[in-house]
Amino acid sequence: MTIHGPDETTAGEPTVFTVRIVNRSNAAATEGTVTLTFPEGTLPIEGLNPLTAPLKTKLDVGDIPAGGEFQTEVPVRLVGVVGERQTVSGVYLYRPENVDRQLTRRAEFATEVARVPLVVALEAPTRVSSGQELAVTVSVDSELTAPLRGFSLGVAYPPGFELKSVDPAPLPGSQSIWSLDTLEPGASEKITLHGIIRGDPEEVKAFHLRVGRYRPESDTWFLVAERSVGPTIASPFLFVQSILNGNRRGSLAPGSRVEGVVVFKNNLPSAIENVTVTVA
Repeated sequence: MTIHGPDETTAGEPTVFTVRIVNRSNAAATEGTVTLTFPEGTLPIEGLNPLTAPLKTKLDVGDIPAGGEFQTEVPVRLVGVVGERQTVSGVYLYRPENVDRQLTRRAEFATEVARVPLVVALEAPTRVSSGQELAVTVSVDSELTAPLRGFSLGVAYPPGFELKSVDPAPLPGSQSIWSLDTLEPGASEKITLHGIIRGDPEEVKAFHLRVGRYRPESDTWFLVAERSVGPTIASPFLFVQSILNGNRRGSLAPGSRVEGVVVFKNNLPSAIENVTVTVA
């Protein structure tokens, strides 16, 4: 028994696996069945509903005469992130006609997800000032040839980002997860976030974007695409920063010795004269 398929596949697109059984014995192989187990997230071609458990398909092989063979093709749609290895395994259960008990043969085949036809992007300024109010647009563009159902979009906000409003509304009880319902071929889904962002100069404020199947009961994801991207907090024209005992923030014990450093930097292309630094 062997299982064959492409070395690489595109997530969400039809992938055909071939099951071949050759009977090299002198007796017929009777009462044969093959059970194929596919990776989590696999979708049957006929249906659109994602499965929460590994997909199993049972094939009726019947009898294979001595020297004969059986071959069939099984099309499915695999789902996973780029670079992930997806393994299909099979168990062939049969009984030789001259034996009273059943025997088994096993085989498996692995293919790699080479492409995910979903583009997840974030539109935001590349540099922002600390305390600035900004709008961020997250988009999911589908390059699928067939619809996908049951997937969601998740956005993890960076530290220092205060969400003020969002359109459209997220799932009930959540501020960061949206249902994508059905991703049709060529469709584009967008959400817009409004908020205030704060942080230290040159600190990158990355929004973590995820697309996949979300399980609210366990707060876990089965991902098909993810990325982290966001703006950088810009330095002011005259940058001033204080450091106490080597730290930017924290606590000080009463009566302890405090050593401070004040750093100031000119970020303009020309010199600044008559600068006064006051420490309170």
